[in-house]
Amino acid sequence: MKFERSSPGQACLALQTVSLDSAIPLFGAKTIGQRSPDGPVLSKAEFVEKVRQSNQACHDGDFHTAIVLYNEALAVDPQNCILYSNRSAAYMKIQQYDKALDDAIKARLLNPKWPKVEILFTFIESFVLISSFNAAFY
Repeated sequence: MKFERSSPGQACLALQTVSLDSAIPLFGAKTIGQRSPDGPVLSKAEFVEKVRQSNQACHDGDFHTAIVLYNEALAVDPQNCILYSNRSAAYMKIQQYDKALDDAIKARLLNPKWPKVEILFTFIESFVLISSFNAAFY
């Protein structure tokens, strides 16, 4: 029996028009605008725009660009589980499963009670196991 690969679905959600005030709590307001040791400084508005662009790129199927933009946003807010989760889904779409699993693990460690990350982590873990099974037997 051969297992079919399934896609992670539309895990990258496009960020629709949302007010800055309502978006900030979702994207790690604690570290926005503070210089991390290795990262750039962005204003809250610039950060939200970076996240919007990354989500739009993911929604449009431009996963390589989305990953670059998620990297830039994570350089500013490295404790943001949502960004790790979204980047994980983008890595899945371009079949970089090891990186997808790494990001799912990071997102899960940052927020273990968040249902979306638990679903994503379980999906990727299952996908990697099925892929390994298929590689071993087919």
